[in-house]
Amino acid sequence: MRIGEFPFYLAVIFLISWWSLGEDDGITIRTPRYDQPAPPHIEMAPGGKALPDPSYLDPRVQVENSGPVRNSTGTAFSVDEHGLWITARHVVDSCGRLAFVIPGTNVLRKSGAVWIHPNSDMALVQGPPAGAAVQLADTPAGQGSHAFHVGYPRGKPGDVLTQVIGRARMITRGRYRINEPVVAYAEIARWPKFSGSLGGISGGPIFNRQGHVIGVTVAGNPRRGRVTGTAPRSFEPLFEYANKRPSATKITRPLFSPSNLVDHGNTLRRKMVVAQLLCFAK
Repeated sequence: MRIGEFPFYLAVIFLISWWSLGEDDGITIRTPRYDQPAPPHIEMAPGGKALPDPSYLDPRVQVENSGPVRNSTGTAFSVDEHGLWITARHVVDSCGRLAFVIPGTNVLRKSGAVWIHPNSDMALVQGPPAGAAVQLADTPAGQGSHAFHVGYPRGKPGDVLTQVIGRARMITRGRYRINEPVVAYAEIARWPKFSGSLGGISGGPIFNRQGHVIGVTVAGNPRRGRVTGTAPRSFEPLFEYANKRPSATKITRPLFSPSNLVDHGNTLRRKMVVAQLLCFAK
């Protein structure tokens, strides 16, 4: 898992899965389930040296964000239990309406204001109150460390275990243009087991082993088993741009390992710390 493995990123896809149209609100809601099988035993990676500072010479991830906006699903996570959520910019970009799915139900809660990060695939969304909030990290995990992705791949509860490869730079073109430092991960396992795109987990949190959020899942290459996430340095500019400051008093910080990822992921979704976010094109 060396930096030299990055040429495959020339064909990166956004992690969005499209929902089937329904008769009522334009989207068919599937009630989440939380009975994922337990993962096999995987030794915790010891982790290596800290990642270097971002550079314009970092390997590039080329992303094309064009075409019409469609009904889609993504993931968001709470940074303030009073209703402040972070997601990926491409999950909410140009949506006519946004709604949160209340876990275990078919109930939708409309979102409020949306603030777009000026130069990162991140957005801040005003939404329903959450059971608790995550704690954001200041620095990424070290090279070779495990990372833990929680969300709704393909519109269903799911979790992904990855390992840090190194720094990269994501270049987005299409409806908007972004040039941002990111972190690249190699996929190790996913639960439940399925092949192909992780579409729908975009906007979901990436945790380190201490339970701090080190980034937002934003892109991936399923053919090569690679995932791209934003860097921790992108959080602060988002809050500054929105003129919002999380004031969470209920912080959740689960200690992650490969063996408990599924349990922690299910708890975070059930308590609505990690939520499913729906984009309606009109």
